[in-house]
Amino acid sequence: MPNAFIPNNFHLRNVVLFLFLSGLNVKDIHEKLTATYDTNAPSQTTIYRYVARYKEEDYSFEGEPKLNWKDMDGTYYPHPPYSPDLAPSDYHLFRHLSHCLRGQNFKDRKDVESALKGFFGSQIAEFYRADIHVLPGRWKKTANANGNYF
Repeated sequence: MPNAFIPNNFHLRNVVLFLFLSGLNVKDIHEKLTATYDTNAPSQTTIYRYVARYKEEDYSFEGEPKLNWKDMDGTYYPHPPYSPDLAPSDYHLFRHLSHCLRGQNFKDRKDVESALKGFFGSQIAEFYRADIHVLPGRWKKTANANGNYF
């Protein structure tokens, strides 16, 4: 292949589609494209986005594909926009912190820092681990809410 050829996105999407229809997985497609196009190859994340569309029988080349995520049961969901229902700091950490600080008055910044250090220092590892284990269920709930908050 001549060194002067720089593939555009349309060309790369067609090649990814061809390799996908040939039965290759994302990792193998990425390896082939990197071997062929070197630094002009799309990232593995980009290839994943293309393949996710192809798996849903969306073979159009219009618009940029959106990254999907896969739930524990193998179901693909569209990546939701930012949602406070998904940010562990919003739905777990700040709720507990708010309860801890409720009714307190602080004279200065040192009092605030002391209260925060006390709160974070008193939490056991399970407090933080609990956030992570509920995320898949919250992802599913958010995806099923079609962008509405719950």
